[in-house]
Amino acid sequence: MRSIQLAVVAVLTAGAAQAEPLAVFVRDAVDVTPKQAEAFGSVCAGWYGKALGREVIPMGKAQAALAESNDAVAAAKALGANEFVTLDLVHLVGEGHPARLIVTASRSSVTGAVLNHEEMTLASVADAPAACSRLAEAAARGVSTEETRTRHNVTAAEEQVSGTPTRLHATKLGGVKAGFGKPFGGGNDYAAQGTVGASLLLEREAYFLEVGAGILVPAKTDGSTGYGGVTGEIGGNYYLSEANSTMFVGGGIMTRIVSGGSILNLAPYVQLGFMTSRDSSTRLFGELRLAQNLLSVDDTGTLPTEVTVNIGLTF
Repeated sequence: MRSIQLAVVAVLTAGAAQAEPLAVFVRDAVDVTPKQAEAFGSVCAGWYGKALGREVIPMGKAQAALAESNDAVAAAKALGANEFVTLDLVHLVGEGHPARLIVTASRSSVTGAVLNHEEMTLASVADAPAACSRLAEAAARGVSTEETRTRHNVTAAEEQVSGTPTRLHATKLGGVKAGFGKPFGGGNDYAAQGTVGASLLLEREAYFLEVGAGILVPAKTDGSTGYGGVTGEIGGNYYLSEANSTMFVGGGIMTRIVSGGSILNLAPYVQLGFMTSRDSSTRLFGELRLAQNLLSVDDTGTLPTEVTVNIGLTF
């Protein structure tokens, strides 16, 4: 019975602590206007409230309490908060170097004990939504802001330094792709075939376009019909989720110059694929493709269907 009572008390205590509001203060702002500092703090307050599941004290009220006491711990106690976040903003402008905004964020208990401390370098206050989402998530999970970076919250400063793309424009990804397939149909025994080539992916958030070129090489098999040549392709693919690694479906058309039949050939296709590590430029992807030749590939005039498995790497 006593253990049940203790469990109930623990749950009620945790619920009460969770219900207590969170205070977010902009403690220092060097070479940042008061309006910019307050705007930055308001954006971060919203993200911290969401990540921690807490009600956030209005920014104006929090800043007034901090100005009155000049101490974050005292201001948090006066506001009735059991935790608080302090933000320090320093704007750096160096001759011959791009301007940078250094943001230091600390989550602390009302006793002053630091629970989480992170620092980020931004291009400007315009990076506030991306930075605040990562700082808040890092505080909630107890990890670094590197671990909370996704393709949705890359800062402009990181893009300038590393080339990691933001999601404001189409991302261009070059790569290579190889495949192995088997034609069938028309009563003929077709030799298996391999493909190798280069690809260019133009990606947006929900889809990507792919343009590629390569060679088609038949396997040498006695008694089977083989065809090969130069191939090109263009197609579109739609992601089935917003996950970092996700399935996609798509279709397109392949144009070819083959060694037999009509010489010039067209083969529309549909495919199911899987893309890994969408927040990185280096990725692996796979495709299971079904293509139908529209013109003959040999002297018999048949139009074989092809099943191909492709593996690609972007960089």
